[in-house]
This record gives sequence, C-alpha cells and structure tokens, in this order.
Amino acid sequence: PAAAPAAAEQTAVMPFWQTPGIAPARQWVDFLHDVTAADIAVAARENFISVEHVKRYTTVGMSIDQGKTSNVNALAILGQATGRQPQQVGTTRFRPPYQPVAIGALAGSDCGEFAQRYRHLPVSAHVAGGAVMEAHGDWLRPAYYLQGEETEQQAIAREVRAARQAAVLFDASSLGKFEVRGPDAAEFLNRIYVNNIKSLPVGRVRYGLMLKENGVILDDGVVARFADNYFLVTTSSAGALAVAKWLEEWHQCEWPQLDLVIAPVTAQWATLTVSGPRARAVLQRCPIDVDISAAALPHLSFTQGHFGGAPLRLFRVSFTGESSFELNVPAAYADALWQQLMLAGDSEGITPLGMEALNRLRIEKGFLEVGVDTDNDTTALDVGWAGAIDKKSADFLGRR
Repeated sequence: PAAAPAAAEQTAVMPFWQTPGIAPARQWVDFLHDVTAADIAVAARENFISVEHVKRYTTVGMSIDQGKTSNVNALAILGQATGRQPQQVGTTRFRPPYQPVAIGALAGSDCGEFAQRYRHLPVSAHVAGGAVMEAHGDWLRPAYYLQGEETEQQAIAREVRAARQAAVLFDASSLGKFEVRGPDAAEFLNRIYVNNIKSLPVGRVRYGLMLKENGVILDDGVVARFADNYFLVTTSSAGALAVAKWLEEWHQCEWPQLDLVIAPVTAQWATLTVSGPRARAVLQRCPIDVDISAAALPHLSFTQGHFGGAPLRLFRVSFTGESSFELNVPAAYADALWQQLMLAGDSEGITPLGMEALNRLRIEKGFLEVGVDTDNDTTALDVGWAGAIDKKSADFLGRR
C-alpha cells in the first residue's frame, strides 16, 4: 500500500467558491433567494463592499435559513471580488436558530395547550359533571354535558328541554366586563353605543350595540348603571379584547378631555346564569341576601348583595329567551356558588347548560350573535336598529 500522506498534505484544501468555466450568472449561491455569483460581483462594482450592504443589496442570506446554506460561499466570492481574504470580509449577523434544531423539537410543542394557551373558566366542576370542553375563541368552555350513555345530540336536546321546562345553570364568566367611572362616563358611553346611555336610570340594565366608524357592528352586550357616574359594560366573550382596545383608543386618542377611567374586570368576576321557568325558585333556595321577586327585580334591572360574605351583583337579563338571573361574584367564589346553585336547584330539575344548547336556544329566540349572524358588512340597519337610531338625537360612532 502507498504511504500515508504527510500532515501538511492532509490539511492542504483548495476551496472552490465558484465552479471554474461556468458563467457567474449561471452559478447560484443562495438557492432560496436565487442570488448568483454575478449578483455579488455587481454589488462589489457598485461599491457595496460591506457584508451587511451586500446582504441587503442582493438578499443573500436573508431567507428562512439565515444564510446557513449560502453565506460562506457568498462572503468568499465577495472577498475575491474585492481582493480580501474571507476572514477580512467578516460575517453578517445571524438570527436564531443559528445552531441546527431537530424538526421534532419545533413540532413537538405544537400540540394541545402548547399550541394554544386557552383561558379557563373559574368553575372547576365542569369536567367532573360530564362536560365536553371545546375552544371558543381564547376560552375552553363546556360544549355539552354527557350523562350515562347519551350521544352528543341527546345531551344537547336534554339541556334545551331543561331550559324551556325547568332550570339550567350556565357559566358565562368569559363575557367581557369593564367598569367605566367618572364625571364623563355617561357622555363617553353615549358616544360609543347606538342607543341612549345617558337616559339609563340607576339600577337598570340596557342592551347596547356598538359600531365601528363605518357603521359596521363591532360588538353588543348590556350596560348597567350602578350610580350616576359608574357603569358596568359587558361584551361578548370573543369581542372583549377588541372592545378593550376600542374604548381605550377613543378615550386616550380622540376624547382625552373626557374625565373617566376604564377598568377591565373580566377575570375578577365569575358570572353564573340561572335560566328557565323555575330559575326564581332555584334562587329562593340559594343563600343570597337579595330580593329576587318580580316587583323588586324586574326584567333588565340589577341589584347588589352578598353570597357567603362576598359581594354579589345580580342582573335580571335573558341569555336563553327564558327568565334568567345572572349572578356575578369574585372569581374565587365561583366554585362555591356553582355548588350552592346545583344543590338549590336539585328539586327543580336544574342541569348544567353547554354552549351548543345555548346557541340553539338563542337561534330559537332570534337573538343576535355578533360574529356569527354578522360579518364585516353588517350594519345596525341590517339588524333592525333603524328605530333606535331615529330616537337618539346625539351623535355616536358609526352614525354618519
């Protein structure tokens, strides 16, 4: 056998940054951005001799591999064109991941809650009660509650019948909630909503619609007036973040002279709704210190009291088309209130209500669901609000 080459011969490597005999315009250096050796030569002739300038002039090394497959050749070719060694040319700045990463390491975390960080309702009893949880926007919410060998459709039908004939308990904690306080709170909200907020009496609740500047529906919800200068605004679950940005934009950028404060309190308050013809009977057995009689708490009104020593806000509204009572307590009391309501409603046939049944009830009643029944072309006139607009003399966003 031939003798092994000397050490000097082992390290003598002749690099070929370009293929001899092939036109530079036909020699691709960066295969991702189609940069050729000729492009780098043009950059040098144009006096783009800094590596960062060549990178931006030719786009070499700017694709998804950040130059991992092209930059060594590109910088050496630039050195040849400018009479410099590669180490004199220098390197560009690499963005991560510079070190190779296995595809599995990138894809492995993209599953379950690692793929989407959902928000969780404050009540922990849903899954134990048979709930099948599904994503609704940023929230994981009960779609329906299975009992025994029920199918999905049987469970939904049972929940719908309970809402129409007995009582249901619904976790609505994901609804957006904002406290608006200050001397100009009423004026501010009157400009935000289609309907008149200034005329809303203390202790009453009003359903409201808010529009974008082009008249398209942004969101809906109810507004409660706690005091002359103190309101609670509720929004849809999906629209809470957009409404938060919307309110702050108009307060801070357009009407900074209005004296008010907007406080997002969605996560601070749990919202449990008891609905159905037996809803009032359920609440009469629940340990709350408020008068829920029809005379004391008519439709679209609210009262305040206590549950277990915690503050309680109770709204008389309707999410399902049936008599409904919306109880708001600090989020830490959500589990206790859920348990008490289920105990109080046991003799009245109460059952938890999931989103699928709720949506069916709302469709039967004809209630508007923003984002489902509306799109980016739906205006207030399209959903029958011409009368409310005619009755309001003051200006509001989207009126023009």
